Amino acid sequence: MRGDHAERYAQRGERHQRGEDQDAAGSEHHLVNYYSIIRDEPRELGVLLEELISSGDVDVILTNGGTGISRRDHTIAVVEKHLTMVLEGFGELFRMLSYQQIGSSAMMSRAVAGIARDKLVFAMPGSTAGWSWR
Repeated sequence: MRGDHAERYAQRGERHQRGEDQDAAGSEHHLVNYYSIIRDEPRELGVLLEELISSGDVDVILTNGGTGISRRDHTIAVVEKHLTMVLEGFGELFRMLSYQQIGSSAMMSRAVAGIARDKLVFAMPGSTAGWSWR
């Protein structure tokens, strides 16, 4: 919470070549002021991040997908270019929690978090197996 209102989120998902229309990463308990599913194209993501970082309607930016190790996974590199401060332990903690759920496959996934101007930015895997710890 920030003051007397809920944090305002923007969520970006990746549309894989499979033609998915929805990203599995839900946000049912937050005020989502912006939601978009885009291709994992560095330029398209960079433009979107710049718009969201400049927006007065968003406090937190969540990205899902494009964090793997294939040649088409550009999310981490694009997000890192926008960060002015990296939350160093986030990726390690993320992989540790994922490892407890999915085992050594967690090493093939990446995650990053940090600050871009005054916004919190998180880049996480699109697969629920990579982040749904219960």
